[in-house]
Amino acid sequence: AIYCNGANFSVVNCSFVNCSAMTGGGGAIYCNGANFSVVNCSFFICVAVFTNGGAIYSGGVNSSVVNCSFVTCSARRGGGGIFCGGVNSSVVNCSFVDFGGGAIHCSGANCVINYNIFDNDPVKYNNGNIIYTENNIDCDFNFFSFENNITSFPKGLVIGSTVNNWVVLNITKDNDKYSVDFVCNDGSPLTKSMRD
Repeated sequence: AIYCNGANFSVVNCSFVNCSAMTGGGGAIYCNGANFSVVNCSFFICVAVFTNGGAIYSGGVNSSVVNCSFVTCSARRGGGGIFCGGVNSSVVNCSFVDFGGGAIHCSGANCVINYNIFDNDPVKYNNGNIIYTENNIDCDFNFFSFENNITSFPKGLVIGSTVNNWVVLNITKDNDKYSVDFVCNDGSPLTKSMRD
């Protein structure tokens, strides 16, 4: 749908439905330029058939994806929702539902993944964990999760990074009643409301 190779490019308040890429990645958006942002957009059934980034492929520096939703997006090689290949990437306050190939794949340094919702990963293709990072890059994470009884960092949630800062909102269902509690790695209080 969108191909961008220049700098200072933004996509705002858009919807992408049934988009695909055979090569190059980014079923809906492919951007290889610097200072790239996607804000308040929705992606439904977006696929990278043979590559990375089912909905978004970002290869440049300083990219951000904020307040977006990804439903039934998949990628053959990783990043069913988003592939971030450049330095200084952030994914904030987004939701990922029914994704294949993992929700997010980061291969560049300085990645921030905060206040996102991940639900229903069918592990369709490679790198089927929720987040896959390469080369032990520096990452900060805050999660909203439907995992039960979390006492340590959820296995399979992130592959490829040492995770030092994280918080999980743990929702447990028992006889149609839900209980909610926070699990933090260092006991620190939650400082931001998830899904403002």
